[in-house]
Amino acid sequence: MSVPADGGRSLLRSRISISVLFLTNGVILASWIPHIPAVKQQHGIGDGELGLLRLAMAAGAVKDQPYTHTFLIHKVAAAPMRSFLFSMARERAKSDRLRR
Repeated sequence: MSVPADGGRSLLRSRISISVLFLTNGVILASWIPHIPAVKQQHGIGDGELGLLRLAMAAGAVKDQPYTHTFLIHKVAAAPMRSFLFSMARERAKSDRLRR
């Protein structure tokens, strides 16, 4: 894999950004777990209804992924994202050639 012109700083910043994103997601999820019994009691729902609610939230997230992807690609980070995807595809093709 080739090193970017900036000596790998952009790659390091990208890794740190993704790590912070996953850490934030984990902290938010972990802070929700202790509140589950209070939420169930306050809204009068049981384990089954809570399970269906969590399943619906996950299904909604999966359903919205293509739209989020489209928004990110076309509106937010079109050029950097295309560059990243192209470089990943190039590196994948290079590693596939080396395996043969």
